[in-house]
Amino acid sequence: MVGTYDGNAAIELFEAPDHVERGMRHYTGSIAFDATGQFLAVSSPRGHLITFWEAATGTFLHEIKARDSSGVVASGRDGEFLISGGDGKLRAVNVRTRESTVLSTLFELPHWDNHIAAKPLVRHSGA
Repeated sequence: MVGTYDGNAAIELFEAPDHVERGMRHYTGSIAFDATGQFLAVSSPRGHLITFWEAATGTFLHEIKARDSSGVVASGRDGEFLISGGDGKLRAVNVRTRESTVLSTLFELPHWDNHIAAKPLVRHSGA
């Protein structure tokens, strides 16, 4: 089960289908909102799952299989997350299209854990 708390109201619990809840194996590695705050990604590395949710309603959207993936962070694009895995892969996942793209395989051996952060892009003017 996944939940949110905004500091003022009661904790709001979200429910997924039974097979997904069992698949999460009672463990969450990381949680992140996308750039718009509309979507939520939750990693469950013990179950090799990343789940996606609509943040405002708590509606479960879908899940992807991702071996030992724990780190999740907003990519800066609407509805998109970057996901790091113990398999050394960095993926971009779009919630709306359900596309999952391997951006790079950084290591031959597993090295990622749940610590990942996105650096803001700096745009320079052509002056």
